[in-house]
Amino acid sequence: MHDPLADPHEAKEEYGLQLYSDLKKIPAVDVVILGVAHDSYRELSLKKLATMCNRGERAPVLIDVRGLWTHELAKKAGFHYWRL
Repeated sequence: MHDPLADPHEAKEEYGLQLYSDLKKIPAVDVVILGVAHDSYRELSLKKLATMCNRGERAPVLIDVRGLWTHELAKKAGFHYWRL
């Protein structure tokens, strides 16, 4: 889990979650859930985000709760896309 504005100690104490301070240190994932619209995420390209995902037989899933990207852009970057 990554959130540049959250307090790592509080996340661990309150929710039992480990926050990564650096996106590059997160192991490859199958699903990305974007739940906040921080500027640092708005500035992140879908291509860059796709490099952080596993590449198997299925496309990685991007759940975009905040609606930062369009279906067309996500599909072009190789994601199976869902948003509210």
